Amino acid sequence: LVLSSASSKTAYATAFELHGRGPRLIGLTSRGNLAFTRSLGCYDEVLSYDEIGALDAVPTVYLDLSGSPATRAALRAHLGDLLVRDIAVGLTQQTPNAGAAGEVFFAPVRIRKRSQDWGRDGLDERFADAWQRFSRVVSGWLDVRVGAGPEALRDVWLDVLAGRTPPRVGHVVQL
Repeated sequence: LVLSSASSKTAYATAFELHGRGPRLIGLTSRGNLAFTRSLGCYDEVLSYDEIGALDAVPTVYLDLSGSPATRAALRAHLGDLLVRDIAVGLTQQTPNAGAAGEVFFAPVRIRKRSQDWGRDGLDERFADAWQRFSRVVSGWLDVRVGAGPEALRDVWLDVLAGRTPPRVGHVVQL
């Protein structure tokens, strides 16, 4: 299972929940985020985007959190028919690319399905259990920065968009 944008909060929360429960987890990230992403310990291996050719040629599922057309193309070129599922999850690269994926993951649809499968109480219980496991470790991975007002929101958004926010920083902006 390969996850792009592996240093993102969504990716590493997903990897944390899946680690040790099934397939080998490979995180893809930028060279500048390799050390941080490896330090998390929730991936079996972390590679930079330019190391995609080092991936084992085995049946692979791709969870695309970056939305990068170049990453998707490199994976397809390297793995060919061994890329058995290609699921668009996010868009950290701000390049609309979900149409090129085989599937699109949309959380509200999945939440509705799981609520039907498990009932609302069952869903809430599973979510609370997962959150408690994750919250015990994430405080060591994340520096929360709090801001207030529209200007703070604009500044945070522009920094995130330009890639100036370190992966260890999480922003909370109160309006």
